[in-house]
Formats: sequence, structure tokens, C-alpha cells
Amino acid sequence: MQIILQKRVVFFLLTLPFFLWKCGVNLNNEDEIVARIGNSIITKEDFILSYELTPRFMGTKTGDDPKQSHLQWIINRKLLAREGRKLGLLHDPQIETMLQWKEKRAVIKELYRNLVQQNITMPENELREAFKKFNQEVRARHLFFKSQDEAINVYETLIAGEVSFEEMAQKTFEDSTLAETGGDLGFFTWGDMDPDFGSTAFSLQIGEISKPIKTKWGYHIIQIVDKNVNLIVTESEFDRRRSYLEKTIRKRKQDSLAHEYVKEFMLPKNVVMKGPTFALLCSLFVKPESDNKQKLPNLPPRLQDPEITILQNLGTHKNAVLITFDGGQWTIADFIKIIKSLPVNERPRISSRKTFENDIGIVVRDEFLAKEAFRRRLHNQPNVHQEVNEWQENILATKIWGKIKNQIQIVDHEIQDYIEKLPGAAKISYHDARQKILNQRSAEAVNKLLAKLMAEVHVEINRNLLAKIETIDRGSKRQIDVMAVPLSN
Repeated sequence: MQIILQKRVVFFLLTLPFFLWKCGVNLNNEDEIVARIGNSIITKEDFILSYELTPRFMGTKTGDDPKQSHLQWIINRKLLAREGRKLGLLHDPQIETMLQWKEKRAVIKELYRNLVQQNITMPENELREAFKKFNQEVRARHLFFKSQDEAINVYETLIAGEVSFEEMAQKTFEDSTLAETGGDLGFFTWGDMDPDFGSTAFSLQIGEISKPIKTKWGYHIIQIVDKNVNLIVTESEFDRRRSYLEKTIRKRKQDSLAHEYVKEFMLPKNVVMKGPTFALLCSLFVKPESDNKQKLPNLPPRLQDPEITILQNLGTHKNAVLITFDGGQWTIADFIKIIKSLPVNERPRISSRKTFENDIGIVVRDEFLAKEAFRRRLHNQPNVHQEVNEWQENILATKIWGKIKNQIQIVDHEIQDYIEKLPGAAKISYHDARQKILNQRSAEAVNKLLAKLMAEVHVEINRNLLAKIETIDRGSKRQIDVMAVPLSN
């Protein structure tokens, strides 16, 4: 068994996936209320936050207003959640555990709002500089590396002219169009990219190659191929874009300040991972790196209930110390208790030693931040109550949908009939046909329930306010992912 050295945990300084710009609104101001559903309301701020951050995997019907469709989605969610409360689903132990975790996340966000958001400034000259960049687009290509040393070596080779950018791209990217195009990302504008990547790209001249830069994915070398600049810009265009620019700049500043806060908060705690205990966990769950090589990325494996059962059966090894910090420690038994309280998709990944180590650090970070937030009694803040309630609605609505889906019965001859009625070129498998029938019938059943619930509660929509709301339409805006599948080391 390979034993790693004891080392200070420094891997909780990642970008924190929290959106902090939410502020309080006057709930008595009708100009701020988009809809009322019985005693529940949807404010303008609630709608904008949901519209801009909720992924829309399916398009709306042709001609439908996307904002109207999204508002109806929120209303439907609230109606289904209302039905879930009537059925007593809040007493479900799984839902109770989930909501406890959601409250912990909410108080951490409130901690950042208190300590980070109030320190954000928005100078006019900064907005205007961003507006200039917004009216430019650059065409860039890039190379990606896992390690800084590798990126520096390649950069020096490129600068020396020993190899072309295109040749290096073919060596860097595996089974990717980027290998064929020389790492070409096409044209993009300010705000489309990771902030560090974008800032570097817009600072370069045509043909110039950047030194290696670090993003959340790894290390990149960028070369600018072309630039387009909109030479005719007006003050009215600046005013029209101001809201978008403010939100984008604010988000970037919040990420940076949150990173610095976590660094200052955590480092004095002297968190240390115990090498032998971590090596024991790796020997149980983490496959060798060679077993994880793949051409296309899959969802990474995480610690699930079978793995937790293995940990619970470790006998005296459960008393082994995994984490130490000033004033305390975590044994494997403590670690089990914390992991069991997390949703599966938030538990540490076990795809590699590095990701496993990193994710344990994130769990440690969040436990300390939540403890600090509760110490400050931030769980009593209105923002926290509202956010937990919204999560509660999501969970209950999903549970109701699941209950309806589980009650639908489909017999074999119905599936066969469905397949036989399809045109020859559109034939699908038995499993896919069953899934399509199930989705169709569950949607019909849910819509029937929603119609019933709509008749039982007063719903009022402020359509004038909805029409005036300006949003960053994440559904239509092209999102560029600079990350491609890199050649495995």
C-alpha cells in the first residue's frame, strides 16, 4: 500500500459555486411582485435569479415567450410542493436529511453575503472598460495541460519555434475536434469565457502567444488568431448593457473575494490530512489511474451507500484519525457520519486519489464555514429561510412527480403497439419506447393534477412587470467550454 505523507490541506481554496447578488426586497411593493399563488409570492428578483441560473434542457414551443414559460414552471413547482405538504411528505426522513443539508448550504451563502457582498464596489470607469471589451470579439486557440511544469515546457518550445501550435494541439487533445482545428475555439466575446482565460485572451495581440495561465480546469496556453471590433458604439447601447455588465463584473469580484475570505479563514486552522488513513481509504475505493483512462468523460463515481457500508465494517480502523485541525480531529467514524448527511451528488468523488483528496478538503471547508455561519446565528436570517423554502419546494415537487410516475402501469402489448406504429426509419428499442410512453403519461397525469390545483388556489400574474424584466438569457447565449478531453499523462 502506498503511503502519502501527512500534509496540510490546501485544496479547499476553489472557486465557490455560490451566487451572492441576491438582496432583500420590499414584499409590500406591488411593483416588485411578478406573481401570487395563494399566500405565496414570486418577486422580480426571485424570477430573475431563477431564470438566469436554472438550466433549460428543453426548448419552449415555437412562439412561446421564454419568460412566461419559465414563470409557469415556477408556479407549477409551487403548486406541486403545496400538494406535497398536504400529503405530509416533509416527514420523510430522506427529505428531512436533504433539507438539513440545504440549510447548511444556505447559511454558508449568507455568510458570504455578509462578508463579501458588502465589500463589492462598481466604479463607472470599470463598467465602461468592460463595455469596450464587450464590443470586441476575438478568435483564439488554446492548449490544455494538467500540470504547470508541462505547460511551461511546451510554452518555451513554442516560443523557440521548435513546433507549431497546430502540431502541439494534435498531441495535446485526444479524440477532439480541437486536435483537428489546432485548438481553435472560434470567436467569443467578453464574458463568454472563464474570467482568467478571457482576461488573458483580450489582452493579447493577433498572433501573440500567452504564457501559461491557470483556470479551474488546469493550465492553458492561448494564441489570438483574429479580432473584430465594433467601432460604432453609443451611450444608449452602454445604458442598455449596463445591467448585464454590472452582474458579470459583480459575480467575478465576488468569486475573487470569497476565495480570499476562505483562504484567510481556513489557513489558521492548520487542517492536516493523515497520510496513512487516506491511503487506507484509497486502497478501498480508488482505482489505479490506468483503470480510469477513457476517451470520453463519464459521471465520476462517488462515495455511495455500498462504500459507506464498507467503511462501517472496518472495525477498529474506524477510530483511525483522518483529519486533524487546531482543537480537534476527524476519525473515519466522524467522516462516515458527515458523508451520510450529504446528498450522493455532493459526496467526494473516488475517480482518482487527487479528486478524492480534493473533495474531502471541500467537505472539511464547508463544515467549518457552516459552523461559523451558525455561530453568527445566520440561520435566522430571512434570506436563509427563503432559500430553504425554495429548496423545499423543489424537493417536494420532484417527489410528487416521482410518485405519479411510479404509479403508472405499462403492459407489454402497449409498448409493442407503440413501436409498430412508428415509421421504419424511426424504430426504437423496447426500453426507449417504454420510457417515452412513461414520460408522456406521467406528464399528462401531472398536468391533470396541476389543473386541479390551479382551480383550488388563486393565481395572479403581473404581466406588465414580467414583460419589462431584463435578463441574461442563459438559454440562448452561446456558452463556450474551453475544456476539452486532454491527452492522458
